[in-house]
Amino acid sequence: CFFQPAMAEVGRRRTALEEGLRHATKRGEFSLEFQPQVATFDNRVTGFEALLRWRHPELGSVSPAEFIPIAEDTGTIVPIGSWALLEALSQLRHWIDDGVCSPAATMSVNVSPRQLSDTTFPAIVSEALTRSGVSPQLLWLEVTESVMITEPELALATLRRLRSLGVRMALD
Repeated sequence: CFFQPAMAEVGRRRTALEEGLRHATKRGEFSLEFQPQVATFDNRVTGFEALLRWRHPELGSVSPAEFIPIAEDTGTIVPIGSWALLEALSQLRHWIDDGVCSPAATMSVNVSPRQLSDTTFPAIVSEALTRSGVSPQLLWLEVTESVMITEPELALATLRRLRSLGVRMALD
């Protein structure tokens, strides 16, 4: 394979994204979009899914398909995910308190394999629930089947600890 200038550009972009991810939470570059979950029989909103978005100051809007794997590789997904979890639950609490949605409305948040392999993740979830004032039964953590590939025993133990908090899980 021969070197082509486009290869260097790919490397530069990845480096810029890695560096940007380290500071994006502190700089307020992340936001959440909320996709409503609607009961088809009466068009009632039953919950929401939080979707993470990133607006890089120089690169503009960066696709989650591009930045999530980099955040996963570098470990920055753990603090980013903690921010997203608390933000999503706080928004749900606000909507419930303001009567925008039912007190039984749920919030779904995607969880990466890296987060599940972090032994402090159940404590992070518990703290987010406490700080937001949201009942654990209103939180759905969406995990992919890949969480069971690298460290299945650790993932299973973490999932059990999360379940003991009263949090629900869904396979995404």
